[in-house]
Amino acid sequence: GGGGSGVGGGGGSRPGPPPAISDTLLVSGIPPDASMREVAHIFRAYPGFEVMQPPSDRDRRYRVTYSTNYQAAVAMEALQNYLFDRSDPRSPRLALE
Repeated sequence: GGGGSGVGGGGGSRPGPPPAISDTLLVSGIPPDASMREVAHIFRAYPGFEVMQPPSDRDRRYRVTYSTNYQAAVAMEALQNYLFDRSDPRSPRLALE
């Protein structure tokens, strides 16, 4: 005998996105004319959304905070390269880090 279960390798890794380094995502690729409400609506759809801060003068990225690193990682995986305006082929895509 010696048959194994045949279920992939990898020592106990749990399915899903990799853990985020932080519970706060830095987001670029949002058009300057987008309202805070419009932008928050995108991120609010993911569990754990807590708060969003607009870009500052020295850093043009939005800061989006989730309750946990894992929830931030789920949102990051789902929204990476998100097309902000589907009706505009030149619309920027979101970049999250």
